[in-house]
Amino acid sequence: MRVFLTGATGTLGRPTTRALVAAGHQVRGVARGPAKADVVRADGGEPVEVSLFDPRALSTAMQGCDAVMHFATKIPPVGRITRRNFAENERLRRDASRCLVDAALGTGAIGVYVQESIAFSTPMPATHGFGKMHRCTRAGSTTPCSPPSTRPCASRRRAAEV
Repeated sequence: MRVFLTGATGTLGRPTTRALVAAGHQVRGVARGPAKADVVRADGGEPVEVSLFDPRALSTAMQGCDAVMHFATKIPPVGRITRRNFAENERLRRDASRCLVDAALGTGAIGVYVQESIAFSTPMPATHGFGKMHRCTRAGSTTPCSPPSTRPCASRRRAAEV
């Protein structure tokens, strides 16, 4: 299988590229610039430089591929998590995802589309990084839930991933 992979040089993309290549698949990995292209090559993939926001260019870059895996993210460092710092990641999820699906459909040959998703399941600071206090409470209680894994919002997040 020939796989078109966004985020090929990232935390998920690099081991995915290596695993796919080890399993006998071909990976065409999106790389931004020569240094990132070298990373894709070192992992056994074929680098391609393309904008994730240009469906026509994406369609051309996907030619000959059987599957698309969208692993591109722009998650800010833990100490800098704010809504504004997540704006580019949200743009990748919203706009680039739409462009990738349109491009994949436009090729007429893509049979598989995988969208990466992430949810933080570790305890977050009281502001959850977004500048507002988290007031998740047990039904009928006015005190915050504890431990974090039993918070109603945590169970909703886990359910959304199933």
